[in-house]
This record gives sequence, C-alpha cells and structure tokens, in this order.
Amino acid sequence: MHLQATSISDAWYRILYNLESEAYRQDVEKGSFEHEQYRLQLPWLSLEITYPLQDMIPVMPPGSAIPPPTTMDYVQEYFVNYLLGGKPPAEHESYTYASRIGDQLPKVIEMLKKTPNTNQASIIVGRPEDLDIKDPACLRAIDFKIHHGKLDMATFWRSWDLWAGLPTNLGGLALLLEYMSQETSTEPGVLRAASQGAHAYGYQIPFLKARMGKS
Repeated sequence: MHLQATSISDAWYRILYNLESEAYRQDVEKGSFEHEQYRLQLPWLSLEITYPLQDMIPVMPPGSAIPPPTTMDYVQEYFVNYLLGGKPPAEHESYTYASRIGDQLPKVIEMLKKTPNTNQASIIVGRPEDLDIKDPACLRAIDFKIHHGKLDMATFWRSWDLWAGLPTNLGGLALLLEYMSQETSTEPGVLRAASQGAHAYGYQIPFLKARMGKS
C-alpha cells in the first residue's frame, strides 16, 4: 500500500479504512503478545505526508466511546523524552530512541549546514545487537534531505502498530522534523515512512471497525 496524504490524521484514517482488504492474518510468534494475539499485517506500507505539522491528531466520531489513539500532549512528551533525549532509559528499557539518536543529531545538523546537498545525513537507530534482545528497535533509520530549501525526512520501521503507535510516532517525528528545520534554517518539508511490518493486533480490530463505521 502506498499513500500520498495531506496530514498524519488523513494517512491514519486511510490506512485503517483499507487495512482489512489489503492485509493478511499472521499469528504472533515472537515479540509483543507472543502466542496470545494475531495481527493483520500489510505486506508493504509507504507514506508520503505533505503537511506533517497540520492535523496531526486523529479525531474520533462525535459520541464515540473509543478514545483517540493519542493526544497532542502525549506527542510532545514522546518527542522530548523518546526522540530528542529528555530522559534516560528506565530500568525496564534496554534503550530509548533518544539514547541512540541523540549523539547523531548534532552531527547531522552540522552536515546539513555545511553541505546542504549531502546524501549522508542519515541516522541509524537499529543496531546489530537488536537481534539478541526481546524488544528490538521498531524504528530503524531516519534520513534527511534538503530539497528546494525544504527539509524532507524519511524513516523505516521494521514493525509498526498502526492503531496505537503510528499517530504518536509520526507526530513525534513531525516535531523532530520541525526542530531540525529550525536548526538548519530550512522549512519543514515532506515526511515519508515505510514498513514491511505495519499491522493491527486482533484485539484492536473492533476499535478499528467502530472508527471506520463498519460492523
């Protein structure tokens, strides 16, 4: 599935609307909900969001008993603590994205300032040792490009929870894109994302159907 969307909210709704027709069922054998849940997984998902800083938070139908998958407060907390580096990993966490991204951000900013046409402004999040830990990094890489004075961002996800994760993840990345554009004296451009493991868990399907107005 490939989508060109105007906003994060637009992308989220359109993915979920088409999920059942595009996805295949897969029993969870390793990772979250191991041997407890199944997931509907897309063979491929790629997104191109034109205005990632607009309409970031998905809106639920009026009168819905289902809470929205995220809030602006939570997106901002996610950006500060888990992407920019506001706090170290907790005792139960092997890492946070920030613990891996933080040292690379200044180098990428300097690179983009000195050589705005570079193809080397890439941040690696995933590490070889992730193959040996129980909860390896879902976000694997973040790449930056300056195009016509705008800073574009592309990301790759090995696994991606579409219902609960995607809106917060993309919202936090949109704020990171805004931060990086300010640091490099550019304008925020397009936010792109791709994954071969984008999915919704079985327990989430009733919420998904309710949001889409499906029985």
